[in-house]
Amino acid sequence: MQLKYYPPVNQSADILSIGGTNGLTITVRPADATATGQRWIALNDEVEELKKKKDEPPTSTELLMALQTAVAKMQEELKKEKEERQAEQKRHEEELKKEREERKAAVKKEREERITEQERLEEERATEKSAQDDVMKELREQSKKDKMG
Repeated sequence: MQLKYYPPVNQSADILSIGGTNGLTITVRPADATATGQRWIALNDEVEELKKKKDEPPTSTELLMALQTAVAKMQEELKKEKEERQAEQKRHEEELKKEREERKAAVKKEREERITEQERLEEERATEKSAQDDVMKELREQSKKDKMG
């Protein structure tokens, strides 16, 4: 029975393959040294449990069953870790989405305020221009009256 590890060590742990012709080979990619140690201990614990149950060494079938149990536990642990990572990623994505929507709403509100201010200024200018036009018209009429009178 062999336990093979493939780099990179800093990536998440996955069982890459189970099989082999000379005994059983499990190939894993460990998350880190500690996690690898814990998984190796879990396998050894299963074998130690077998040894405690009887005086003679465990048979290959018993070892295989212990290994299957250890692998099933490891897979369950990996599944939980993956689900935790996915949940954390989902929370992070939701936070980012919320922040983007808040920024978008703030920009929209600012744009609407700018447009409202611009419309108010244009209205003031139109009113002033209208008042100036009225004054100019009055002055022209007054000037015509003065020339005639």
